[in-house]
Amino acid sequence: MLSFQNKNKSNVIVILFSLFSFSCKSNYLSVASSCVENVAAFEIVRVDDKNHRYFVIQESKISLSDKELLTKLSTCFIKTDWSNDWSVSLFSEKEFAGYIDEPTIIPLHNGNQWAKAYLAEYNGSENSVTKYPALSNTH
Repeated sequence: MLSFQNKNKSNVIVILFSLFSFSCKSNYLSVASSCVENVAAFEIVRVDDKNHRYFVIQESKISLSDKELLTKLSTCFIKTDWSNDWSVSLFSEKEFAGYIDEPTIIPLHNGNQWAKAYLAEYNGSENSVTKYPALSNTH
């Protein structure tokens, strides 16, 4: 009986630890989201958790250089699983916020609308900013 009780206690401890760990990770990501919105005046349109990417639009102009903004954005992800592997895709309008090959985005390729609306890519793993990343391949 004692062995059975110890196994049950161990299982309960593992379950509680897993729940706490998941809760902390999701809490850190919500803190990161808040940080991204605040430091850059971005509105998060959607999050691709699998690929560690935020799709955002800018709510208002800020007076930071791209390098300063990249540094501030990096601090948003320090305590997350994304700390060395994150990116923020900045678009001019919500309807354009998505990957190039998504069914809702494909019609927006007419007249290069999507590429022109993709204003910047902030890349944490490369510590870089690319302006108009979808257009840079067409020049």
